[in-house]
Amino acid sequence: MIALAAAKGMFAKAFDVETAFLYGILKEVIYMKPPEGYITDSVNTICRLNKSLYGLKQAPRCWSEHFQAFLKRYNLKPIESDPCIYTGTFEGESVYLLMYVDDGLVFCRNQDILNNILDTIGSVFKIKTSDANAYLGFEISQTHTGSIMLTQKGYTRAFLEKYNMTECKPTSVPMLTNLDLVPASESDTRYPFRQFIGGGMYLVQVSRPDLAFAVSKLSQFTTCFDETHWKCAKVLLRYLAKTIDWGIEYKPS
Repeated sequence: MIALAAAKGMFAKAFDVETAFLYGILKEVIYMKPPEGYITDSVNTICRLNKSLYGLKQAPRCWSEHFQAFLKRYNLKPIESDPCIYTGTFEGESVYLLMYVDDGLVFCRNQDILNNILDTIGSVFKIKTSDANAYLGFEISQTHTGSIMLTQKGYTRAFLEKYNMTECKPTSVPMLTNLDLVPASESDTRYPFRQFIGGGMYLVQVSRPDLAFAVSKLSQFTTCFDETHWKCAKVLLRYLAKTIDWGIEYKPS
């Protein structure tokens, strides 16, 4: 969607829905005991829920259905391949809206209409709006030429801090050449190797395809790793320390 927005010359805005799950409409009949601190006339009093509540298994779905029904009133419908992406026209302009639980991104070529969309959403839901500088752990920056850059500087810094590698000696390659890794006889759980692989995969999926081979190679040993594998992981961390500002640039062309 970021690539498409750059290609079409669209502007972006971010928004966050406060207490999103409380907007959901329950279809089931649910009773609960009064919460602690709520004074009733009888110790046997129970309450019937009129709306969704945090902690209910169906709360996320109730919220999603409620928000989707709201968007449909303004000709914004989910695409077939991803129900979290809504497309349509608003006041004659094409609009793309992304929703991840309660975090949203809206794209439109007309900034006035973009603000009108957010005002419309804000008239029903309590939201916080902001420039689309950050979303789901990555940073977004739009240049004067219309290019959009995706980076994960904050996530990468936290990733390095987690493994005490902020002051490490940087390296220019994510993995040593001619590396012949073999499975360990048993996993050495002193090393947080599995957590490292999970964090590395998130970087690969969002903004760092240059890490793909190294992370893929190391992920083959998540059930049989030792100090040798962890040393290879630290090489990748040293590479991240050198390339913390790297990301993906999407150009209008």
